[in-house]
Amino acid sequence: MWIYDAGLAVIKAPGRWFWRGNTFSKGPVPKTGPMLLALNHASFLDWLFFDILFPRRSVRYLINEPWYRRSAFWKTLFDIKGVIPTDTFNPAETILRVVEALGREEIVAVFPEGRITHDGKMGRGQPGIAWMAALSGIPVFPCALRGNFEAMPRHKRLPRRHPIHLHIGTPMRFADTPTPSPDPSLVHGFAGRVMEALCMLAGQEERLPVVRPRLPVVDLRSDLEKAMANKSHAPRPARSTSS
Repeated sequence: MWIYDAGLAVIKAPGRWFWRGNTFSKGPVPKTGPMLLALNHASFLDWLFFDILFPRRSVRYLINEPWYRRSAFWKTLFDIKGVIPTDTFNPAETILRVVEALGREEIVAVFPEGRITHDGKMGRGQPGIAWMAALSGIPVFPCALRGNFEAMPRHKRLPRRHPIHLHIGTPMRFADTPTPSPDPSLVHGFAGRVMEALCMLAGQEERLPVVRPRLPVVDLRSDLEKAMANKSHAPRPARSTSS
């Protein structure tokens, strides 16, 4: 990932100039330590827009596994970026991958909507980020990009010059964390509050009635317990010894 970070250091200033970008934060952004970020998703270049405007580097993003494995070329690029592929058939495994990354004090960005919007309007969120916050004990920073859809909507192949601004909200912590077995109803409520905060930061208050996750929320506690048990029983690589 250092290769990407080195390139990012070069393009940050030109990128801010080209997209006339600004960053607004309701509080200080931690200079060190893990962060769990919730981002709105309106463009294929959201990761680039965010990296240019976010004050820290080495942000890892969740990516759909079929996209990650679509070809050796794309997989190499994604590995250079340091993405975290999702497990298409096991959401619990994806959640644990993020929790483990946070445990290594990394920065992980999640798009709770899952899919890129077709019209720039925020869609319904998924509760995965709330499970991550509950298990890790790391607060969620809602981060909303404005102007990203206009700069490059999904039906365009090339970006255009349009002001892009990043609005960072106050951190939101899941109550009584970390907990290995959070109540699904509390998970749903927390995910809904995160989506509402994103809506407000994105300037899309009219979307508040439609962005909360659907009910009933899927209970992942059993799957998480199995996934954690499998990881604890997995063989560890032998340490090399010198004679």
